[in-house]
Amino acid sequence: MKKILAVVMAFAVSAVSAFAVDAALGVRGDVSMNLGSSVADDVKIDGNSSQLVWGGGFSLYGVIDFYSTDQFAVGVQPELGIQFNNGVKQKKNGLTQTITNNTFEIPVFLTMKYNVTPNLYFGGGIGPYVSFQMGKLKAKGEYSNTTTTTDYSSKGAAFGLAFDFKSGVKAGSGFFVFDVRYLLNFNPTKVEINDKSKDVFTRRALTFGIGYEVKF
Repeated sequence: MKKILAVVMAFAVSAVSAFAVDAALGVRGDVSMNLGSSVADDVKIDGNSSQLVWGGGFSLYGVIDFYSTDQFAVGVQPELGIQFNNGVKQKKNGLTQTITNNTFEIPVFLTMKYNVTPNLYFGGGIGPYVSFQMGKLKAKGEYSNTTTTTDYSSKGAAFGLAFDFKSGVKAGSGFFVFDVRYLLNFNPTKVEINDKSKDVFTRRALTFGIGYEVKF
């Protein structure tokens, strides 16, 4: 599956590059928090209070504008990234349950950009992504002075839609980039227990990023 996705992305990027008017390469680091994530019924603690889970990550991305003028551009933005500490936390009557996973992310955005001045732009995008689990999903339970931790093998990939807003400020030969996006998984994260697939949670996450991109 990963090889097929890599080949498809490489073909798409190569095809668009042949007609590209402008292109850039960037790197970005971010912090994230779950916002609207839902826990599966089999895992949910009835009457729980949802807690924020903070995480982070980084991405390498390209921007390929297939239409551009001095002020406006439309293009695509494929990315390869890693998100750490995706998950949810729930709490009730002194019991806290934290579910954590790390993921490899492959989003592709359709982007629009408006150049306010040669030194400042605003832009946004929308596009699908696929998310693969890295390593084990960890479930930690805390009650009084007792802590239990269990690792679970992942099952399959998650697919979703991302909404992105960003701005760029000229700095040296490139731009400092400020990015805000929302990740909306369509299907739940699954694990394998006793040879059976089990839903755990469906991710909703808000991320804030900062990076640097250079045109070429």
